Amino acid sequence: MSACDQKGVSIGLSRPTLHLSSTGAPDAKAVRLWAIEYGLKVNTRGRIQSDIVEKYEAAH
Repeated sequence: MSACDQKGVSIGLSRPTLHLSSTGAPDAKAVRLWAIEYGLKVNTRGRIQSDIVEKYEAAH
């Protein structure tokens, strides 16, 4: 079997993707998870600080 399982869904490691909401802004959940992973302090609710979003966009 290749890098796809029996249903044709890709499996394995892939590079991170930039998740965008319907407004074109990055997905808040993805930004929060990324920030936590990199040790950045981010609010768990509400608006995400602009510097965090800028760092997320620069990394992706």
